[in-house]
Amino acid sequence: MKTLTKLIVPLLIGTLAACTDPDAGPVTVAPKTATVKAGDKTTFTATVKDAKESKILWSVEGGDSHGTISSAGVYTAPTEAGTYTVVATNAVDSSKKDTATVTVEPAVVVRIAPLGTQVVTGGTATFTAKVTGAEDTSVTWSIQEGEAGGSITAEGVYTAPATAGTYTIVATSVADPTRKGTAEVTVTSVSVKLSPETKTSDQGATTAFISEVTGTRVTAVTWSVEGGDSNGTITSAGVYTAPNHPGSYTVWATSVADPSKKASATITVPVASGIGYQDPVGIGWRLVKNAAASTDSRLVLDLVGPEGQSGRGVDLTLSVDSARASWTKVSDADTEYVANRAFDLGSAPQLFKGGVKADTLSVGVYQKDAPAKEYTGALISVALDLKGSDSLPAGTRVPLSVVKAHALPDSGTLASINVAVGAITTR
Repeated sequence: MKTLTKLIVPLLIGTLAACTDPDAGPVTVAPKTATVKAGDKTTFTATVKDAKESKILWSVEGGDSHGTISSAGVYTAPTEAGTYTVVATNAVDSSKKDTATVTVEPAVVVRIAPLGTQVVTGGTATFTAKVTGAEDTSVTWSIQEGEAGGSITAEGVYTAPATAGTYTIVATSVADPTRKGTAEVTVTSVSVKLSPETKTSDQGATTAFISEVTGTRVTAVTWSVEGGDSNGTITSAGVYTAPNHPGSYTVWATSVADPSKKASATITVPVASGIGYQDPVGIGWRLVKNAAASTDSRLVLDLVGPEGQSGRGVDLTLSVDSARASWTKVSDADTEYVANRAFDLGSAPQLFKGGVKADTLSVGVYQKDAPAKEYTGALISVALDLKGSDSLPAGTRVPLSVVKAHALPDSGTLASINVAVGAITTR
């Protein structure tokens, strides 16, 4: 026990001597009080009076949650407001120390909404700023890139420049101009493209246009026809209906996101230069196109009969729209408005005649005292010419009808027949 006492006592005496060095002077901290915003820094100094040597150990009462301080006395305030104590201790004698009181005030924080947005060139966006930590919550607005980045009003209404790019919006606290909030705005250049860009259309026909909008998330367009409805109409889905007169017409697709950006397509309704015919279906009496004898402007129609039957003649009375077509002879050398294709006209009595009155053509071809003709191929032919004009568009339907028709069968008497006709359309 005596041996242990001899070991401990000298150790305690040495330790006490180290902590209470009589040559160590008192410590003075400056400033004694400081006020700082949360998260900000402030610097303290410490002096030791009448000391042969001095070294200061800095600390914050309560630990790092009350702020931190460097070996050079630079104090960093915590994020929480409050009152905290900074301690300066003489490293030579820990009993010699001094303190300073730090009042941490809430920091002024500026938050902008939205933090990021997209705007088309020349478009606008509205930003708002929320300021906390100050009674005065007003801000001043600016653009980091200056005028090249666009403009912004005192109310936070931003107008994008004509040049695409990414720009920074800045809101600066009036209460503390060192506090700012920022947001990014991406300015895009909108372009509109139409497909197809050109189209030839019959009158009254429809064309579906497709718009492609790039440079914005808003890809919708508004459709219009230059000159109004007299030049055709178009639906909100881009389906255009051509007018009933020839000409060249323009369809526009305008970007909803940026109405200054648009694209156009041209539709041409051509003047009719030819005449087309769609044969009727079926196997009975029909008027079908004679492709070999027809031309672009002359339509030659053959009358064909039901297969397996025979006869000695037929007559037809036909009507056509006289404003768009006129009856003519099948060949310029013909003497009648009908061409005989099958019947034997070599012996009398016979009938072979044709006549035109206004829009009506009447023809008849009959034979007697000759064997009946089997209905194979064309029996007779008639013809009409297109009446072209600058106001008649391609795709115009030309009405054609059979007013009456008769046939003289191999056995029996003259009887009415039903003749099917096709569709005449200008082209």
